[in-house]
Amino acid sequence: MSTHRIPTVASLLSLVLPVWLSAATAIHLPRLARKAAAARAVEATLNVTNNNPQPVSVVVITADGEQYPLGEVSRQRTQVFDLPSDLVGSPNVTILADPLDHFTGFKSEPLTLEPGQTADLVVERAATHSHLTVD
Repeated sequence: MSTHRIPTVASLLSLVLPVWLSAATAIHLPRLARKAAAARAVEATLNVTNNNPQPVSVVVITADGEQYPLGEVSRQRTQVFDLPSDLVGSPNVTILADPLDHFTGFKSEPLTLEPGQTADLVVERAATHSHLTVD
């Protein structure tokens, strides 16, 4: 007579449940992060026109050195970035446009963007000749 042990439902769940939970978490966390990012209030806008022959990376740096990468702007393109509410009203933020070829980029003077303002950054062929205006 053979004695085969039949697994109980509890023991099967103890094997399957951790795998299922980790897969479900891996699928849903990015979606939740996107929803949280979309829920952040947008109170100021940065328009970046890239006249540089290279793509540029755009970063906002706070007074205490914390960096907020906004994204990349392809060459000869314009991209609109919505600034997160935690940057709006922060004193002494700088905007950095760094060409991906690692030549010298543009770094703005410290500024404060208030709710409703729009900043326009034009990155020129020589990035150091770029300019930023705030409306």
